[in-house]
Amino acid sequence: MLKVLIASILIGLANLSFATPLEEKLLSKEKLNWVFSGMLTGEHNNHYGYYFEIERLAGKVQILSALFDIENKTLIFVEENDANMPNQTDLNWQIGNSYIGLNPQTQRLALGANSSQGKGFGFRIDTLSEPANRAKPQPLRSGLALNVSALGRIAGHVYLGEGKEEFVTAQQTWLRQIDANKLARKNKSHDLTNVLCQFDDGSSFYAIHLPEQDALSGFIAGGKDSKGQNIKMSQFVKITKLPHEWDLAISLPAKHVHFADLLEKHRLIGDIAAGVVTGERPGFCTAGKKKV
Repeated sequence: MLKVLIASILIGLANLSFATPLEEKLLSKEKLNWVFSGMLTGEHNNHYGYYFEIERLAGKVQILSALFDIENKTLIFVEENDANMPNQTDLNWQIGNSYIGLNPQTQRLALGANSSQGKGFGFRIDTLSEPANRAKPQPLRSGLALNVSALGRIAGHVYLGEGKEEFVTAQQTWLRQIDANKLARKNKSHDLTNVLCQFDDGSSFYAIHLPEQDALSGFIAGGKDSKGQNIKMSQFVKITKLPHEWDLAISLPAKHVHFADLLEKHRLIGDIAAGVVTGERPGFCTAGKKKV
């Protein structure tokens, strides 16, 4: 079922395989890292967290996908795929068991992945190019920029193995983009500590830390309330990696987040952690350190 769905989505996108201005902009980057992440609510009121990361350097593309059960605090599946794709003219890729594609007419993004155990997900995300949802790039240092956007409604299915599936939705999802050109990577790589969190009331926040003396912005953070409105937030988020878990502290608004790392045994693209936040405001967070 899942493989048939992936094939049908890719065939449909292939019939629209001319590059849009958005695709041309994205594909022109020397190095690119995208992360889609958030919480989803199922038709049976179950909750899931998902993570979908794409890293592109020259002609090589890697995709890391993972799905989590929020109630049971468990990893459902994790999948890593890579391929050499030197001549990319549009955003319509199948990399192993993962895919991403953009419909240039509707501006809906399709993405998904499946594992050999029949587990996976397939989503469509609306309003990718909606001006209200589009954030401006924020420079971290010369040649290195961050863009974090709250995209529109996401809908699709999660596949839980043994033929089980569930329809899921969310009002928004995070897209984090990190762009690096040759100038940024000429002399050395750069270590970024990053966080993306979303909570069951729809509120969310993100943070990036670049610990370099000549950084234009050493800390960048932002967030939204349960209605999707931007909130005033301290630009310094204390991010602490502990054995088997992560601890996050924000002074404004006052918030403390703690989660165990469900990806601890799956060190794939970079040093990525993901886990379920418990307490007064349950949620799903990803955190990690990445070289760009």
